[in-house]
Amino acid sequence: MKKRKKYYIAYIDLLGTKNYAENYNYKEYLGLIINFQTELLRMTQSKIGNKDRVHFFSDCAYIESDNIEVLIEALKSLRTQLRDSNLFLKGAVMEGKLGAVGKFSNRDEFISYYNYDINDKEVTNATRCVFAQQGLSSSNKISGSLFFSTDICQLYTIESELKGSAILIDEKLINEKIKTHIVESGYISNKNTFSNFYDIRYDEKSITGDFLDKILAHYTKSNMQNKNYGRHYLSILMSCINSTNFAGKSYDIDSDDAPPILAKILKLKETHKQIYNYAIGLEYLYLALINKFYYDIDENSVLTKEFVKIILKKQKFLSKYLNNLSSIPKKLLHNKSRNLFINDVLEIQNNASS
Repeated sequence: MKKRKKYYIAYIDLLGTKNYAENYNYKEYLGLIINFQTELLRMTQSKIGNKDRVHFFSDCAYIESDNIEVLIEALKSLRTQLRDSNLFLKGAVMEGKLGAVGKFSNRDEFISYYNYDINDKEVTNATRCVFAQQGLSSSNKISGSLFFSTDICQLYTIESELKGSAILIDEKLINEKIKTHIVESGYISNKNTFSNFYDIRYDEKSITGDFLDKILAHYTKSNMQNKNYGRHYLSILMSCINSTNFAGKSYDIDSDDAPPILAKILKLKETHKQIYNYAIGLEYLYLALINKFYYDIDENSVLTKEFVKIILKKQKFLSKYLNNLSSIPKKLLHNKSRNLFINDVLEIQNNASS
C-alpha cells in the first residue's frame, strides 16, 4: 500500500481589525488589510514551496504545506514582518489538508494531489460542478475557494479558542524535529483560567528592550479598552520568557546587563501600573518567569537568591501561592523549578528571621 503523504495546515488572522472597523477608522482598517495581504504574498513568494497553497481573504488566511518546518519558519517570518508594522497575528497549525479548489485549479491535479476519499460521491459531484463552471461565462463573476475537508473545521475551532497573539502548534505535531522551533506559552481563557500551549519560538536576539516596550505599550492600550483585548499580549511576553536563555551570563538582576525580558517583567509595577494592577492573569507571567529562570540557572546560585528576594519584595501578590504551590499547574511550574524555588524561599525567610 502506498504510504499516505502528510500535509500540514495553518489558519491565521490579524488581531485588532474589528476594533478599527467598530471605531469607524476605515482608512486605518484598509491599511491593515493591505499590509497583511502584502506581507502574506511576500511570504508566499520567498518562504514556502512551489506546491504549497495559500488561500487568503480579508484579514485571514489558510495555508497548506507538506513540510512542517518550512511552514513554521514561514509563519515566523510573517509574524516578524507584521510585528515591525505593529500588527499581530493569531493562528493555529495542525496536521491535515485544506482540500481547496480555487478558480484556477485543475480537477485532475486536485484529485491526484490530495488522493484521499476524493471519490466520495458527494465530493466528486461538487468538484465536477465547480470545474464545469470554469468554461462558462459565469466563471468570471465569482472568485474564491471551496474547501473539501473536515480538517479545517477542527483547525478553525482550535484557533478561535486561542486568546493570545501566538501561533498555536498542535501537541500531536511535537517531535524532536520541531522542538527547537517551539516554546511553551499560555493564555487566559474566557473562563479566566490558564491554558498552556506551544507557540513558535522567538529569536532571542530580537527580544530587545525596544521590542518589549512596543509590546507593553500595545498591552497597556488594549487593556485600558478591554481586559479581554489586553490578555492577548500576555502570550507574547510568556513566549519571550521561554525563548530566552537565562544561563551562561554574568549579570545583576537589576542591571542593564540582565536579559531585557527579565528586567521588564520585574519592573512592571513601577513602569506599567495599568498592566500590573488590572491585567487578567498576570500572576501566570511571573510564574512562567520563575519556572524558566530556575530551569536555566544552576541551584544554589547567588543569582537565584537575588531573584527570589526581588520577587518576595516587589511581587507580594504571589504570596498566596507560597502556601499552596501545588495549585500551580505542573506544566507552568515544573517540579525541578518548583523545588529549587521553595528551597531558596525558605532559606531567605529563615535568614531574615534569625
